[in-house]
Amino acid sequence: MMPEYQGGFWHFIRLPDGGGYMMPDGDRFHMVNGANWFDRT
Repeated sequence: MMPEYQGGFWHFIRLPDGGGYMMPDGDRFHMVNGANWFDRT
């Protein structure tokens, strides 16, 4: 799925409404979602 991924530390963020998300440790990322054409650094 991601051959260049070497592992790393992830932060688990909880939101006040009960939801949450995961955030990788680091300063800058390039995110792409082909399903909705999202492409952002």
